[in-house]
Amino acid sequence: MIHRFTLESRLTPEQCRAVLAPALAGKEEPCGSLRGSWFRVRKAEYFHDNYTVVRYSVFGHIRAGENGGSRISCTCFQGAADPLVWGPLFLLVTVGLSLLPPKDILERLPLNAKCGLIAAVGVIAANWLATFAVRKQTGQQLPSTIGEFLCKALDAREAGR
Repeated sequence: MIHRFTLESRLTPEQCRAVLAPALAGKEEPCGSLRGSWFRVRKAEYFHDNYTVVRYSVFGHIRAGENGGSRISCTCFQGAADPLVWGPLFLLVTVGLSLLPPKDILERLPLNAKCGLIAAVGVIAANWLATFAVRKQTGQQLPSTIGEFLCKALDAREAGR
């Protein structure tokens, strides 16, 4: 669900930003944004069966490395674990629920809405966890070419390799 890796590039941090900005702009996938030395890249990938989609987001930080190069620290999130997806939604729900007393919230929601919310959360969580459980049992890795895209775009390699 969450994977951390570090890339090393011969390019300077400024050159990395100059190369990464056009590589992310105006494309459908991978797409993303670059703000100063921080970036986010998103991509959807398909399993071999062609109907299961996994969305990935990589958050990274470009900083000066050894010998005038760059060191890029990356954190890869599977789509459901992406903090920019759940963070604002969690904040909105928390603020919305804090405006009403708990007794009023439960009284105002009809029974079918309560059951529907619980069922929706259960189905999403079960699907998400089942995907990883099946892949772990069969020994199959989830596909992820975001790291390859970053290595190619930034002329980088994984640290330690």
